[in-house]
Amino acid sequence: LFFLADEAVENSTRGDVEVNHGEYEYDRLVATVGDSGFNVISERRKHDTDPSLYADSVAQQIRRLLAGGVPANDIAVLGDSKGALIAMLVSTRLENREIRYAILGGCSAANLAAFPLTFHGHVLSIHEYGDTLGHSCAAVFRRSRDMGNRKEIMLETGLGHSVFAHPLMAWLAPSVAWARAGR
Repeated sequence: LFFLADEAVENSTRGDVEVNHGEYEYDRLVATVGDSGFNVISERRKHDTDPSLYADSVAQQIRRLLAGGVPANDIAVLGDSKGALIAMLVSTRLENREIRYAILGGCSAANLAAFPLTFHGHVLSIHEYGDTLGHSCAAVFRRSRDMGNRKEIMLETGLGHSVFAHPLMAWLAPSVAWARAGR
């Protein structure tokens, strides 16, 4: 499982960074996903990472896994905020219907305007009611013709965009279940 974190992690060298509702708990998020039975591939991206170039790198890693015999339905990409944009770009570029994606707070108006995104694979979108950054991915779902399963969940925790900064079962449980469904 590729875990692509929020941009806040790019701007810090320590384990956790401040966000609106406490710290972005990067280390706990990676550990919690790993404790769910996944081999987690995640790293702190460099400051101001170009999402398009990083998506190319992740897509290339996935192509190597596929070429090495890893079944596509054993691969999942979970992205939060900027990490969700990267995950959407990976989905757009790979055009593989069997890979599973969890898009967390990533369908912002800016992302949708800046990139010609289309989903491929099985896509779960989760966003928070009242989030000023991440919204519904319905527009991308409508224009995506080569998809597997799709699902969208709207949370109402009151944490806004920061909901994904913490390993909360409200988003983590459905994301893990979605990623596991292909195995």
